[in-house]
Amino acid sequence: DNEAPGLPAVDSHTDNQSININTPVFAGSSDADATVNINLNGQNICSTQSTALGLWTCAITTALNEGLNVITFTATDVAGNTSGVLTLTLNIDTIIPQQPTVLFPIDGMTVNQNALQVSGTAANGLSVKVDGPLGETCRVNNTLSGITNSAWGCTLNPALQNGINQLSVTTQD
Repeated sequence: DNEAPGLPAVDSHTDNQSININTPVFAGSSDADATVNINLNGQNICSTQSTALGLWTCAITTALNEGLNVITFTATDVAGNTSGVLTLTLNIDTIIPQQPTVLFPIDGMTVNQNALQVSGTAANGLSVKVDGPLGETCRVNNTLSGITNSAWGCTLNPALQNGINQLSVTTQD
């Protein structure tokens, strides 16, 4: 047998995906009983053998670098023939974004409006999400560049109920 196996498929991740874990578990399919090799910068970071059904899983134990990582996958069949190379780029983002500042309303403030506009500042490039106690929500993408903190504001929908309302304000990059 001198026929190379097909490219291994990666089902667990997609090309150009951002993930928040630096030791991902890869899974996919290849030719039955093939050895799947996963490489980063030419160095093997994981190897596993596919099952008789061609399914494989490989857990990375060495942390990938923060930012873009170009990872290659090959399959080698039992006769020693190696497939072409499948390339996948993953963006590793494990840094927790800075919490936003809420300028209005301030904590404990009494307001006389139910359709409340919440506003503040957040680090450049972050999305801000505001959640109310009964599912009221608003979201704003903060994509301004060139400044450290950008102003944001959004109106909760549906309107808040009368009474004390606790809001949760979070960021996501």
